[in-house]
Amino acid sequence: TDSVQRVRMERSFPVADAIFGDSANFFSPYYRQISLNAWAMDPEVRDELLQVTLADVRSAFSYYLEHWNGGRPFVLAGFSQGAFCALDLLQNMSPEVADRMVAAYIIGYPVTQELMDRCERIRPAQGPDDTGVCIAISTVSDRDAVTPLINGGNAMIVNPASWTTDILWHQLNDTVAVRIDRDNNVLVAEGVDASRYVKPRLKDIIPEGNLHLAELELYSARLKDNVKLRIRNMNAE
Repeated sequence: TDSVQRVRMERSFPVADAIFGDSANFFSPYYRQISLNAWAMDPEVRDELLQVTLADVRSAFSYYLEHWNGGRPFVLAGFSQGAFCALDLLQNMSPEVADRMVAAYIIGYPVTQELMDRCERIRPAQGPDDTGVCIAISTVSDRDAVTPLINGGNAMIVNPASWTTDILWHQLNDTVAVRIDRDNNVLVAEGVDASRYVKPRLKDIIPEGNLHLAELELYSARLKDNVKLRIRNMNAE
């Protein structure tokens, strides 16, 4: 209901719509988000605040399933706090709904081993076209820029330059190569000008070299093509 916040969020919708709406109907609900400062609060306080966020997203997803999905396959995607919410939806999804999920793109939020152990449907993609899987993405250009808040505890990572979980370098485009760093369970991207993505007011949370704010732009072409491929494969099964 906050008109200022709604306008700010509307700037992000075309970016995601260009990726996920190219081959599917695109739905992105408004929900009450906690602030970046709240993420750094005492975990008990933060978790209490997040219950409001999760309730909004669960309600929106239920409304989508009831009124707009029509029993069709669907793609689940979230970035940062949205990725946290997507992981919550995965854990609470009924088997019947989960069977229709093409894939879940978890971008910019850690997927822990505990979470994978607790929910068997949270499992990494092994190739470009498997379905019912998760694609977890978390990227730095400098390993010293790994931060506990954004990258800490990550156990799943998939390289969008190859859609594999190996540790080899894979060419993303003419100038950027990406590989998985198993010491930190993050993607390391070479050939990216990290200074382009520095936000001075966020530098204590997202230091230069952490590409959290760059990920949708960096991988947009690969993500767009991959969503289309996985949907096509799901429909063929």
